[in-house]
Amino acid sequence: MPQTCLLTTIGRRSGQQRSTPVMFLALGNAYVVTSENFGQRREAAWALNLEADPRVTVQVGSAVTACRGRPAAEAEVATLWPRFVAVWPAHEKYLARSGVRKMFVLEPTDAGLASAAGAA
Repeated sequence: MPQTCLLTTIGRRSGQQRSTPVMFLALGNAYVVTSENFGQRREAAWALNLEADPRVTVQVGSAVTACRGRPAAEAEVATLWPRFVAVWPAHEKYLARSGVRKMFVLEPTDAGLASAAGAA
């Protein structure tokens, strides 16, 4: 069973907080998330929001961490993609259908723990 978190981004148009459950991989103290949007042509809103504003919060269980997201480097994608496919093989089908993969590394900020309401 893949690990999931509640990812809170800031809406790129609305400026409002948007929370979405997403699968993640742990990478040291960081989180890695990927979006192929279930193979749909339209990109996932959370990924577009994250590209527009890298400030996010990640909630795993009751722990909420303020993070800054960045696109994964090609070397990171090459290493991490097989791990995503191992925990959720459908990622391969999603990528084949959509042709789009957006992978992000969410690194804790100096703020450390934050409430979801304090993400901005």
